[in-house]
Order: sequence, then structure tokens, then C-alpha cells
Amino acid sequence: MSAQIQSLFRRMLSAATGPLVSFLVLLALPLCGAAFLPTDQFAMWTILSTITTVALSLDFGGVALTSARFGTISTVRLVVQSSALSSVGALVVGIVSAFLWIPYSQTASARAFSFEEGLAAIALCSLAAIFRSTLAVLAQTALHLNQAYARMFLTAGQAFLCFGIALAFLVSRPSAWALPVGWSVSSAVVLIIGVIWMAWKGAFQATVSGQGHNPTSTFTFVWSRTLASLLGSAILQGDRWIIGAVAGPEFLAAYEVAWRVAALPRFLIQNLAIAVSGDAGHLYRTAPRRIPRVLRSSTLICAGIAILASVGVSAFYFVVAEPLGVDVLPTVFFSLLGAFTLIGITAPLSFLAVAIGLPTLDIAYLILTASIFSVAGIASLYLHSAILFAVGNALSISVGALWYLHYGSSKVYERCRHAARAATLRMIEST
Repeated sequence: MSAQIQSLFRRMLSAATGPLVSFLVLLALPLCGAAFLPTDQFAMWTILSTITTVALSLDFGGVALTSARFGTISTVRLVVQSSALSSVGALVVGIVSAFLWIPYSQTASARAFSFEEGLAAIALCSLAAIFRSTLAVLAQTALHLNQAYARMFLTAGQAFLCFGIALAFLVSRPSAWALPVGWSVSSAVVLIIGVIWMAWKGAFQATVSGQGHNPTSTFTFVWSRTLASLLGSAILQGDRWIIGAVAGPEFLAAYEVAWRVAALPRFLIQNLAIAVSGDAGHLYRTAPRRIPRVLRSSTLICAGIAILASVGVSAFYFVVAEPLGVDVLPTVFFSLLGAFTLIGITAPLSFLAVAIGLPTLDIAYLILTASIFSVAGIASLYLHSAILFAVGNALSISVGALWYLHYGSSKVYERCRHAARAATLRMIEST
């Protein structure tokens, strides 16, 4: 392994430590839910978990804007603007989920909650997502400021507190309410402490270095990242709603466990790739010719780790499924594992593209993936086949990710060549 790749890997590992610890904790949480809750309650837990996850994804470009604009405007202004964009996204998800609950509350997978109780749980999940979205912006700010301990607290601290509260709720009163209560209380507490900590460390007084060359408009970040979040959330979270409607609570519970374990490599490598966004913005303004090398190295690291992680989680799935009382779904699991791993390998490309001002790069691939996803969903609902949808969904993700890796890399290389030529011309003109 070259010295450059070793250095990049160390930075990636440092940036990923907090989120990875948090995910290991939050992975155990749904497994505890499956162990403590009856099937109907865990099916409701599964639906509520999609709301929190989608709300974190639909941030209206807040986290992306933080990466692309950090150091070019006031840190306080950037954090407030990005947090507002992220929070609005979480609010929209809550409103949409409330409307979806109207027909979904009549299905067998929703029988554990009354109509009013379901609406209240959705509202609490949405509030928790608003707090958590702001934490994501603060964590991204800490990454750019090289404040590793603050970043770890904002991510891992919230996860540990959420786990403790939810587990205590599960033990004392087994109910799907454990999830929204744990998320909301932990997010609120860590947000308050996190803001005080970062202000004390002077994080909101970072020096502004100037706007940089040819910045992408804020509006472009908003519409592109919002659309990307909507499409990505529909693909990665909408599957549980379709599975629940077609197959009922027992299959949904088994699918949820398979989904959670199959997603492990994706989450691992996506968090390793976060460091790329911290490096790319500065490099693009100072040495754009180095960007392609960073992209190739980080993608290579992620691919290697993804292969190793996939072997480990495959063994883990077959060990953990039966003790949790759910059916083993090998076809579904391996389909999801392959698809999610490919998504993870695209993470360096996505983070880097946003940081250098290409927030629209993944839109075409997401539209293709969502189109195949829709066909699989309609066919599944018509034929009442959950397996058909699960495999079709995984296929749509895999095809889209492979295409994105091909055309996305070419676009990034082209952008960097143009930036390097422009920088050379400016240097010649100045002399």
C-alpha cells in the first residue's frame, strides 16, 4: 500500500470513527426490538424507523452545502442556513408520512397502533429527525474544523443515549414507542450540549478565506440534493412499506433483519468516504489535478473494505436470524447485500462531486434506479409477490450504481481538467 493511500485511509478512518460506533450501537437497537417485541409491534417499529432514516436523508442540501461552502462564508451563517434546509426536509417527511398513514393504518402490518397513536408516533419521529438533522450539520462542521472529539460526541454520543433510553423502554414496557422516544430525547439532549461545546471551542469563529472559483448556486444545491434525497429515500426506505402491504408483518420482520445486516458494509464504507468531502473542496480550489487521484484511491479503499465486510456480515446474518425468531431469507439477503455494497462503493464519488460543485451528478442514475424500482413495486403489488419486489429492487440499485460509477468518474475528471486549465491561465495572467 502506497504512502498516499495509507495517509488517506487514516483520515478516512478518523472521520468515520464516531458514525461507525453509532451505527454499531444502532444496529443492535432493531435487533433488540426484534427480540423484545411481538411481531405486530416490531412491524410498526420497522415503519417508524423508515421515517427517521428518510428524514435524515432528505435534508434539502444542508449537509452538502456545508461541505461545499465551508470557509467561504461565516461559519455561523453557514450552520444556520444548512440546519434550516435540513430541518425543513425532516418536517416534509413527517407530513408526507402522516398522509401515507391514512391508508396504511388499515393494513395488517399496522394493527399494533390505533390511527391516532400512529399519527402521534410519526410526529415524535419527525421532531427527533429535525434535531438529528441539525446534529448532522454540526458534525460536518466539526469534520472541516478537525474537531474529532466534538464530531464523535455529536454522532456516537447521540447513538449511545438513544440505545440506552430505547432499551430501558423495551425492558419496562415492550412497545414500538421505544424508538421515537429514544430518538427524540437523545437528539434533543446531545444537540443542546453539542452547540454549547462547539461554541466554547470557538468553532463558530472560523476564518473566512473567500468564495473560491465559480461557486455553484445555493439554489442548485437545494433542488438537486432534495431530489436526490427523495429518490434515494424512496428506493432505500420505500421497500418496507411495499413489503408490509404485500406480505404482512411476519415477512416484513424477516425482511427488516435481512435489510439491516445487508446494509452494514454500505454504512461502513459510506462513513469512511466522508473524509473525502473534507479534503476535496480545499483541493479543488488549490490543486484540482490531485482530485482524480483522491477519487481513485478512496474508491479502491472502499471496494477492498466492502469485500471483507460482506464476507463477515454474511456469516453474521445466518447466525443471528433464527435466534431472533424471524425466517432466514437467503435470496433476499444476498440480493440486498450486493446492491447495498455497490451503493457504498459510489460514496467517494458522490461526496467528492458535491464538494467540487457538482451536486447534480447522481440525479440521472437515481432516476434510472427509481424507474426500475417503480416497475418492480407495481408488479409486486399486482402479483402479491414480495420476493419479486425484493429481488427487482436490488437489481435496480445494482444497475444504477454501476452506471453511475462509469459516467460520474468521467464527469469529475473533466471538471478537474477544466479547473486546472483555468488556474494555469489565471497564474499566467497575474504574472
